[in-house]
Amino acid sequence: MDREHHARTCEGALGHPYHEVHDFLDQYSKRFPREHRKAYHHRQGLRLIADRFGLEAVEAAEMHIFEDVGFIPDDHTHFSTDNEELIGIVEGICSPNPRVQTDAASRSDGRDDG
Repeated sequence: MDREHHARTCEGALGHPYHEVHDFLDQYSKRFPREHRKAYHHRQGLRLIADRFGLEAVEAAEMHIFEDVGFIPDDHTHFSTDNEELIGIVEGICSPNPRVQTDAASRSDGRDDG
């Protein structure tokens, strides 16, 4: 799904598009098109969303993940990758003391297609 589809779904169901949540979830989609979901598309990612955007944003994130994956995985291990760069990013995000990573450079137009 693309950013606008996720935003329309949230606008209809929640009354707000939550662009910032969708951008956060899909921030690695340009660099890792098929594998970017390993970073935040799971319950560990939802906890980070709650910390960063507040509890009201979690429902938008859940909708986004469900649209993309069909369910909400428990953690990043649901998604496999051999990409060492992405593995390093995910280890930083999903460690016991996560470093919330952002990759603004991967979104040259502020949009994303994941």
